[in-house]
Amino acid sequence: MVHQTAAIGRAEIIGFDFMNDALDASKLTDQVSALVEAAKKAGADAADAVAVRSRSTSVSVRLGKVESTNAAEGDDVSLRVF
Repeated sequence: MVHQTAAIGRAEIIGFDFMNDALDASKLTDQVSALVEAAKKAGADAADAVAVRSRSTSVSVRLGKVESTNAAEGDDVSLRVF
């Protein structure tokens, strides 16, 4: 598990990069930066944004046999405007 944090002015991206998808993380970083810039252009005194990328996989085993598997991934973005 690799924890990745990159600061961009007032925007920050935090995520878990299991598959080394730096290209997708770069796009998410660009989107977060664009949100902050749009808020400033709209007249905000200040703005900051955080994006969190997460992926999880689980496997349930009972009596030595796989009972279920589950995989999930998601991106969450938060924008504060002052």
